[in-house]
Amino acid sequence: MEKSRSVSSTSIDPVSQEPVHRFDPKKEDFQCTQFLGQGTYGLSDLWITNHKPSSSTVLVRKTKIDNLEYDDLENLQYEMQLSMQLQHHSILSFHCSFVDNSEIWTVFPFFDYGSCTDVIHAGFPNGLYDTAILYILRNVLLALEYLHKAGYIHRAIKASHVLISSDGRVCLTGIRYCYSLWNGCHRSRVVHNFPTHAVAVLPWVAPEILEQNLVGYTEKSDIYSVGILALELATGKIPFSGLSPTQIFLEKLNGNMPKSIECVLIRQRATEPSNSVSELHSPEREHPQSQLRIRSMSTPQGMSRRFENSLHQFVASCLDRNPYTRPSATHLLGSSFLKQAKKRNRDTMNIVDMLRPVAPFDRITASQLKGSSNYEDAELSLAIEDLKLDEDWDL
Repeated sequence: MEKSRSVSSTSIDPVSQEPVHRFDPKKEDFQCTQFLGQGTYGLSDLWITNHKPSSSTVLVRKTKIDNLEYDDLENLQYEMQLSMQLQHHSILSFHCSFVDNSEIWTVFPFFDYGSCTDVIHAGFPNGLYDTAILYILRNVLLALEYLHKAGYIHRAIKASHVLISSDGRVCLTGIRYCYSLWNGCHRSRVVHNFPTHAVAVLPWVAPEILEQNLVGYTEKSDIYSVGILALELATGKIPFSGLSPTQIFLEKLNGNMPKSIECVLIRQRATEPSNSVSELHSPEREHPQSQLRIRSMSTPQGMSRRFENSLHQFVASCLDRNPYTRPSATHLLGSSFLKQAKKRNRDTMNIVDMLRPVAPFDRITASQLKGSSNYEDAELSLAIEDLKLDEDWDL
C-alpha cells in the first residue's frame, strides 16, 4: 500500500519560485464540495474540495481499495511513484496522498478550465484560436522534452489529458501510461511493448506502435501524437473520427494524414476568427446555466488565425510516417513557430484572453462554504453545473 506523502511547508515551486501550501495527509483538512465525475476507468470518484488551512480549492480523487484488482493497485502505485519522481511544472503531480478507511485519497491541484476537451466542448466546436494552440502545444512539448530526457515515453497524448488553469498553467496528465526506457542501469533505444490501452487512444497512436515489428518504436511516437493533438485543438474534432478501428489502423499504416488537415489548416482566415460567438454559443440552444461560462461577446485583440501555413508545416512534420525523420520535442521548441508563442503570450496575452468567451469555473472559497455543510448546496454547484465529463479525467 502506498505511504502517505505530503509537501513540506517550506517547499518552493521550481518554476514560479513561489511558496507551496502545506498539504498534510489529514482528512479533516479537506471538505468535499462538489462531485465532478469518475476517473481511473471508473475506479475512482473525483471531488472538487476545499483545503481548509489554505482556503484553496483542490481536486480529490477517492479510490475504493475494495474495487481494485491486483493489477489496478500495481498501476496506481506505479503512477504515484512516477509522479513523485517527475517534477516538472507542466506535468501533473499531487499534493498529498493518504488512506482513509477503505479509500485512498489523492489530492491534486484544481485546474479550473478542466481539460482541453472540456474547453473545446464549452465554446470552441470549430477549434481554438491560434494563440491558445501555440501556448498549449509549447507547454505539452516542454513536458515531453523533460519526459524523454528522463527516459520515458508518454504514449497517451491527447486533448483530454491536457489540463488548463486560469493562472496560465498547462499540465500533462495520464502518467500511468508512461513506459520507461530504463532496464536497470541500461537505457533501451527502442521499445517493443504494445500498450494495453492502445485501442482507447487509437486516433493518437503512432503507426510504428501499431506495426509491432522488430524495429520497435522510440520517444518519437509521442511527437506523432502531438501532431494529432494539434489537429484536435485546431479543428475541435478528433482526427480519424467516424472511421472504424480497422480503417484507422489501415490509414495509419499507409501513412495517410487525417482528412481534415488540408481543408481546415490551409484555408485562409479572415482577420477576425471565423467562429463568431453566436456560432460558439447559442443561448437558445444551450442549458441556461451554461451561459455562466460566457465571459465576453467581443473578440479580444490578437485572436485572429495567423499561423495557417506554419501550423500546417508543424503538423506535417509531426505526422511524418518515418519516425526517424520526425523532429524531437527539443527541436520543435526551438522552431520559429513555437518561439513566437513564448514572446506573444508573455508580452500581450494571458490564458483567460486566449480562451474567451469560455470562462473558468468559479473557485469555491472558504466564505462560500461557511455555514453550509451540504456539498450539494445550489450556490456551490451553480458555476460548475455545465461541466459534463464526456470521458474520465485521467487522474
